Amino acid sequence: MCGDVRQLPPIRAAEVYRNSRLHQSIFDEESMPWHSLSYYQLNHVVRQIDERFATLLTKIGRGLAPDEMSLLESRFVTTEEAARKCPSGVRLFYTKMLMPTI
Repeated sequence: MCGDVRQLPPIRAAEVYRNSRLHQSIFDEESMPWHSLSYYQLNHVVRQIDERFATLLTKIGRGLAPDEMSLLESRFVTTEEAARKCPSGVRLFYTKMLMPTI
């Protein structure tokens, strides 16, 4: 067994990198889904910069002490603050019901 057992399970949906009709890889030049995806290169390492925060993120699966929970909560921002500070930022939601309606 290899990998991180605390990772989220894979999404049960069709793979975006396969052309379901032809079973071709999206890396083929003729594959349309590949051309409709946006590419974002991550150039800045964030998690490893703050060793205490990186350790805290690793410990979440085992449970956090009160001081660790306070540190994590100190980084929370409101929806309004996030919209003001980073209006074009990517928002991740763990359920469709939490997504704002557009």
